[in-house]
Amino acid sequence: MLTSSEDWHWDSWIADDGELYHLYFLRASRTLGNPGLRHTKATIGHAVSKDLVEWINLGETLGPEPDGWDDLALWTGTTIRGDDGVWRMFYTAINTGGHEVKDQRIGVVESDDLHHWRRVIDHPVVEPDGRWYKTLEEDPTASETWRDPFVFRDPDGDGWRMLLSARQIGAARNDDGVIAQARSNDLINWEVGPPLCEPGQGFGQLEVLQIRVIDGQPVLVFTCHPQEMTPNESPMRTRRGRATRR
Repeated sequence: MLTSSEDWHWDSWIADDGELYHLYFLRASRTLGNPGLRHTKATIGHAVSKDLVEWINLGETLGPEPDGWDDLALWTGTTIRGDDGVWRMFYTAINTGGHEVKDQRIGVVESDDLHHWRRVIDHPVVEPDGRWYKTLEEDPTASETWRDPFVFRDPDGDGWRMLLSARQIGAARNDDGVIAQARSNDLINWEVGPPLCEPGQGFGQLEVLQIRVIDGQPVLVFTCHPQEMTPNESPMRTRRGRATRR
């Protein structure tokens, strides 16, 4: 498996090009000493494998853009191949011009080889919509919580879906975590929609969202820190019929 004595590794996602599995993960140097400092130093690492067991670590594949909107650190994302054959990585970014770890936005880069990435858009592609989701203006004590994009082909249409970790307006702290959504026809232009679940389920954040199909049944998995839960958290109930196609 993939280990390192020099870096911390956390949050990961995989792309399959038909020959190799490409593992992307967050990384930060252990020379920081305090692991709590890693979030503002995170970059995205890349490793490849033929069998998901033995991995070759290729090191950093994407880092902050010094003069860009994403100049501080990069966080969790998704790597997919579009209908045009171009690989795209959607990632979370924080910047020095905002509120650092509290100010989260979604960016996209493109690649032909899954390791060397080019920035083709100089601004975030998906931002929180204050009609449904909390922003720092509403709750400056919490993070904006707009991160961990999970992108997949829309099973009910011709476009693409994106799920994100977010907080719903008007809900109590640590009970306001919801799954945000956005839709796109071209993987560049996105329309943000209402959340796919109700708040009040006992979670303040639903992090690193991923969907998998097991025996024909879609399953959503996520993480939530204990300090981001209410004492009596309950299983999440999806809001049926809310995620209608527009």
